[in-house]
Amino acid sequence: MTAAWGILQPSDIPSARRLQSLGLTRAIRRFNDKAVPGMGGLWFAMPLIWSMLGIRVARKLERGPGPIQSANAVEALAMKLALKDRDDKEFLRLKGRRNLPRVGWAFEDLRKPGAYVTQPFRQTCTQPLVTLGLVEG
Repeated sequence: MTAAWGILQPSDIPSARRLQSLGLTRAIRRFNDKAVPGMGGLWFAMPLIWSMLGIRVARKLERGPGPIQSANAVEALAMKLALKDRDDKEFLRLKGRRNLPRVGWAFEDLRKPGAYVTQPFRQTCTQPLVTLGLVEG
């Protein structure tokens, strides 16, 4: 029998994640925008990639859905894959946790309004797409 006397076991320590932004969000966004103009709202590259994939799909499908609907489907698919076989408590920051489980995997299902969320991650990367010269706006 082993006893752990005088020390805390990992199971004894409660896990509490805290967010302490110190009110610096606005300053960080301004700094990012000064460093690379037009990039202030972009925190990581995936929304930019999802947008570009959506634009590419829309161009390939000529008569299909527009770039916004295609990008919605791409981002919804990314979130659906991330949520697949996962515990909801692990992925509280993922969007679409309520809607996506009842939406099919088909492109047509994922691109429909209401299938995903009203404010996707990509919403902050509109200006960076223009700034980088990837789209005209």
